Amino acid sequence: MKEHEFWREPAGGHVYAVELEDGIVSASCGPLETGDIDERFLATFDYSQDQAAWLEEHRAEFDLYRPVSPHAFRPDPVAQPALALRPVSTAMHPGVITCHPGATLRDVARMMANIGIHAVVVWGDAEEDAEGAWGIVSDLDLVSAAARGETLAGLAVGAAQTEVVTVNGGETLLHAAHLMEQHRATHLVVVGETHGRPIGVLSTLDVARALARAA
Repeated sequence: MKEHEFWREPAGGHVYAVELEDGIVSASCGPLETGDIDERFLATFDYSQDQAAWLEEHRAEFDLYRPVSPHAFRPDPVAQPALALRPVSTAMHPGVITCHPGATLRDVARMMANIGIHAVVVWGDAEEDAEGAWGIVSDLDLVSAAARGETLAGLAVGAAQTEVVTVNGGETLLHAAHLMEQHRATHLVVVGETHGRPIGVLSTLDVARALARAA
């Protein structure tokens, strides 16, 4: 049986969200900010087993900050039907903002800033008679490249660390949500049902909007 608790270090230190299985720490998330200590955010936490053994070993050093009620992790009975009834094409952003593999990071940064988008699809091939999606450069990829000291004159395709995950426009939003969860992706490239070329982008925010309208 799984239970969840918030643990805090003594003297008002860091707080961890802890998952217990049969009384033993099986996964955790943290350290967390005080503002995150709310059951409403539990579903967004990235639970990991990396610190589980350490927390179990040092559990006597922590104070129980707050237990979590069992209902907090119960799935919303409205969410799945709402997503299962809507095709991806009804929630996506039509059209895809692309750049050629020869585009630089500076080019991509300008596109993001001028258009107000979070991801650019690197589309095309080095050969003129072939084309295909090389990758996605997200705003996080761009920031990470800058943090590593990479020059803005470098090729965008080299910074495209975000996995390209595609979904058919006729698939359901529930299927898209499963893909996002499986690949830890915030953006999916939506492809046409017949030609398989990009026709739009579906973001986690688009899925959130669909859920909000169904509530």
